[in-house]
Amino acid sequence: MSKIRSAPAGAAASFNDGDSIPMSRSPYNDPATTNFYLTRAVMKAYFDSLYLTPAEGDAAYQPLDADLTAIAALATDAFGRSVLTQATAAALATLAGVGTGDSPQFTAVNIGHATDTTITRVSAGVIAVEGKTVPDDAAVVHDTGDETIAGVKTFSSDPLIPDEVYGVGWNGSLEPPTKNAVYDKIETISSSGEGWTLDVDVGGTADAAIAAAVNTMYVRDISGFSADRTLTLPTTAAVGDRVGLMIETGDATYELLITAAASDTLNGVAGGTEWSRLFITGEVVIMRCVEANTTWVVEQDGRIPCKVFLRLSTAPTANETAGTYQYPTAVSPTPGAWTADQDVGNCAVVASDKIVARRAATWSFEGSYRGGNAISAGKYTGFAFEKNDTVRVGYVPVTYTTAASFPAYGGHVKIPQAVDDYIRYQYRSEEGSRGLTSSSTEFTASVLFSGVEIFP
Repeated sequence: MSKIRSAPAGAAASFNDGDSIPMSRSPYNDPATTNFYLTRAVMKAYFDSLYLTPAEGDAAYQPLDADLTAIAALATDAFGRSVLTQATAAALATLAGVGTGDSPQFTAVNIGHATDTTITRVSAGVIAVEGKTVPDDAAVVHDTGDETIAGVKTFSSDPLIPDEVYGVGWNGSLEPPTKNAVYDKIETISSSGEGWTLDVDVGGTADAAIAAAVNTMYVRDISGFSADRTLTLPTTAAVGDRVGLMIETGDATYELLITAAASDTLNGVAGGTEWSRLFITGEVVIMRCVEANTTWVVEQDGRIPCKVFLRLSTAPTANETAGTYQYPTAVSPTPGAWTADQDVGNCAVVASDKIVARRAATWSFEGSYRGGNAISAGKYTGFAFEKNDTVRVGYVPVTYTTAASFPAYGGHVKIPQAVDDYIRYQYRSEEGSRGLTSSSTEFTASVLFSGVEIFP
């Protein structure tokens, strides 16, 4: 082993494997035991312990490359570097503010596709999908519950409405009809005689006869009539055609007569001859053709029966001649007076004890008698119904076997009446001067006279 000695300044010295560097010298100059030298191997071992080998460096450190160099050149902060410390995707989403507990704000969100299902904001609480606004719950129709729907709704297919079976001819369809379908049905019904054309005069200006047209309802105010008028059914009519007449306002004097055309019949009554007449507010009659151009029948008879209830409200002087019929209102010096508690049809003539028939019909008349003075035993009193001042069609005499203070009884009769026929009330007593008793209310009537129309 060679010894490295001092080299001149500026000169290079080599240090080979076999060389050594003296470290100390023994005072005894004993090379074997007291002189110390530093060999190259010792130095290498020492320095190798201070530095990593290439393999150890590769294992312990990231090799230098262009990406690391670029990243190292970036200006970062604590938040940016904290991204590298997140252990899971959920933690990273929370760090970015889009975790499950966050409420991030986006201009738009695409669901399941990059462009075809874009959700955007329209206004507060309102969103749109692909530009189509999603209505809120109050703006949609629900399957159940009661709701009010406004506006015009157009269906692309026919809706179905639950309904019950309402006839053997029902086709089972639950689809609602359209407006045009309903209109067409009305037109069909009208053309088959089921529809009506209204001819209305409620101002009382149509003071004239009516030449009726088929399938027409005539509504008339006859309060302004100056004479009786006639409705004549049409000569030409198909089976099923109808004609109607309704009295909107009646009249106390004049009537609207109904008749078939000259060659036809109405309820068996030959044309040109009156079937009946209307004059009371609210009366309505509907007639239908049952044989073309020939025969009509009354389909709906809405005539209102005339009704009269007369009560003797003022008693006449008790001076009637014995055994002689007397009208209560014709007595002198104090005539009797009637009060009409009911007079449907204006048929009562209270000034002359009459009930007048304003149209041909059967009437049922009732009357009662109560004397004003006592009657002796074995004597009679009575009252009668007199027709047209010529014939008594009902007479109710009563003979008392014992004296009676105020004899009272009643009776009735059913009589066919022609137009303007009338019935008058009469009374008589065998002794004379028996008089009659008046009453102040219809509920306590002593002497009454009433009549009512009877239609077949």
